[in-house]
Amino acid sequence: MRGASRASMAEAKEHIEAFLTDGEADEQLGTELLQVVTALGTSSSLRRALTDSARSADDRAALASSLFGSKLAGPTSEVVTGLVMSRWSKPSDLTEAVETLGVTALAASAQSRLRLDGVEDDVFRFGRVLHGNHGLQRALSNPDAPAESKNRLVATLVGDKVAPEALTLITQAAVHPRATNTVGALDDYAEILAARRDRDVAYVTAATPMSESQASRLGEALSKVYGRSLVLNIQIDPDLVGGIKIQVGDEMLDGSVATRIEDLRRRLAG
Repeated sequence: MRGASRASMAEAKEHIEAFLTDGEADEQLGTELLQVVTALGTSSSLRRALTDSARSADDRAALASSLFGSKLAGPTSEVVTGLVMSRWSKPSDLTEAVETLGVTALAASAQSRLRLDGVEDDVFRFGRVLHGNHGLQRALSNPDAPAESKNRLVATLVGDKVAPEALTLITQAAVHPRATNTVGALDDYAEILAARRDRDVAYVTAATPMSESQASRLGEALSKVYGRSLVLNIQIDPDLVGGIKIQVGDEMLDGSVATRIEDLRRRLAG
């Protein structure tokens, strides 16, 4: 996000904390916000109307109230009103903001119920399963498949095997992804879940599987470098030849052999 959107998003993240009270209420808030995301995602004209700077903030709030008011609990309605009264650089930024706050509320719900670790793990694991199963990816990304059939597919795959917050997030990402694809949406959700407990995600790509002790030592080393705990999400990519790549936020630490070879090739060619 840029400009006005970045400022509005920062303010919204602070504002939502006042609405996070307990597990049940937070779960309802998060679930309802994701329902708003679905509505915004299916109507570009609605997104434009709710972010139109030519309309007054009160007018945009009144429009949101007329559309969503009766369908949302009081706290959710207040959060949505605050968002549409803010300024957004582009319509899609509003959708992203609502989604971010929805995931944050579900993370708070899991945290208050002492199951945030499990929810994060469930979301991440489903993303990895999906990443390695192209048939499943096609089934969930098929625009002609009705939402009901995708819902049933997700329920069959995870159902009561995961916490309610994880099921809501996985279903949202699979059936109504705002991101370009379900895997991308799940990765975004995993970062928000990790941030809820003041931990970032370190995406580690290794040429060969890491032992538990190696992963533990890497986690400790990265925590010292960044001054905070990091959640390691480790993937294997034999094309790296050797070494590892680590991404934390926008920062990439690339120690792979493949990258060194490519750098050497460029120097020789230059």
